[in-house]
Amino acid sequence: MFAVTTTVASVLLFALLINRVQASRAPLTISASDAAGAFTLVFAGHRVVAATVDGVALPADRIAQDDDRIWLRGANHGKDLVIHVPTRDSIAWPGRSPR
Repeated sequence: MFAVTTTVASVLLFALLINRVQASRAPLTISASDAAGAFTLVFAGHRVVAATVDGVALPADRIAQDDDRIWLRGANHGKDLVIHVPTRDSIAWPGRSPR
């Protein structure tokens, strides 16, 4: 009986770990807004793979990332919007002024 219980517990633990790993790979979208309008960031793991500003997708060459900072080129009235990413599910940035 002990071997069966241990095996069942091991299988359940493995299944939980697999589900957690798969969930961590799911894309994460963070939507934010300030006085200048809305923007979104789409993460795959720790990397930004897409972004929008006012609902318009930014081309990949206008998105840059280095460790915990993201640059959206030209997204702040023609200047770069710099976003700090302290954790996978939070962001901080200096608010943009209204257009």
